[in-house]
Amino acid sequence: MRLLLALFGFLVLASPDARADAVADALRAGGVAVLMRHATAPGNFDPEGFRLDDCSTQRNLSAEGRDEARRIGVHLKGLGLAPGEVLTSQWCRCRETARLAFGAARDWPALNSFLRTRDSEAAQVAEVLA
Repeated sequence: MRLLLALFGFLVLASPDARADAVADALRAGGVAVLMRHATAPGNFDPEGFRLDDCSTQRNLSAEGRDEARRIGVHLKGLGLAPGEVLTSQWCRCRETARLAFGAARDWPALNSFLRTRDSEAAQVAEVLA
């Protein structure tokens, strides 16, 4: 815990370049997880009646978002970082971000949104934190 607090303190006080180097070094050391949001998908929320099994009913990545996802993958690879495993929610924009950035991903429903129905929030948060 002290190491985590020391790293956090360093990240708050250090220059942006030093922060980026510290984060990259921590990731290279392993044993950490990175949680990221999908790339740019214009709008807010999915339309009523959307279905996880039908991308045409969801809010999807824009051309800019697809380019962002590719750049994320290139940037991390350039830093010498390669994820051991990539997990994604079941939303098409998330799957596409993972595929474009990292080549592949495995669905993990614990990462799915619970904004419309809060029933599963506690269980999903606990599963992700575990």
